[in-house]
Amino acid sequence: MSAFVKFLLTFKNSRNIVRNLLNHPNHVNTQASKFTKNNVEALRIKFQPASEDLVIPNEKIEDFSENYICPKINSDVLDKAEFKVREISDFSNGFVQTFFDKLHIVKRNPPGIPESSTDDLVADLLRIVRLNYYPLKITQHPQSKLYILNEPYVSATPNFVVKKGTISIVITEDKSLRNVRDPRNEYGEMQIASEILA
Repeated sequence: MSAFVKFLLTFKNSRNIVRNLLNHPNHVNTQASKFTKNNVEALRIKFQPASEDLVIPNEKIEDFSENYICPKINSDVLDKAEFKVREISDFSNGFVQTFFDKLHIVKRNPPGIPESSTDDLVADLLRIVRLNYYPLKITQHPQSKLYILNEPYVSATPNFVVKKGTISIVITEDKSLRNVRDPRNEYGEMQIASEILA
C-alpha cells in the first residue's frame, strides 16, 4: 500500500471521527439561536474588540439627506398614540414621512409582536444611508449555512446582510437574539458569531 493511499485512509478515518463528534448531542449546536460559549470555543472563534473609530469612522458624510434630522421628534413624541406624521411641517417629502411613520409604529410596538415592522424600518434606514447602492447590496433574512467537512452543519438566518463582493456585514437587531437570557451566552455574541460564520 502506497504512502498516499495510507494518507487517504487515515484522512477518511479522521473525517469519520470528527463527523461522529459533531453528531454527538452535546457538541456543536446546529442552530445559530442555540449556540453557546462551548460551541464558540469548539470552533475556535475569538472575539476581537474594535475601537469606536473603527466602528463609527470619523468621516464627513456627503450624501445624507438633512430631511431625516428633525429636532422636534423625540422618543416621547413618537410614543404618543395621537402622533400624526402629516401634521408635522418639518417633513418635506413622502420618503421622510414614511420613515417617521414606521418609526412611530416600531416605537409603540409592545414586546413579543412580530418583527416585520422593525425589519421594514431597519431596511429603510439601511437604504437611507446608502447601504443598498452599488457595489453594496442588502439581503434580508438570507438562509445561511456553516459547512463543516463539506456538509451543511449550522443553519442561521441573520436579519440583514450587506454585501460587497465577498465581504459581508451581518446585521442582527436585538429582537432576533434568542439566546441572551442565558448568562453563559453573554449578550447574544454566540448567536451573532454563528450567523457571521454561516
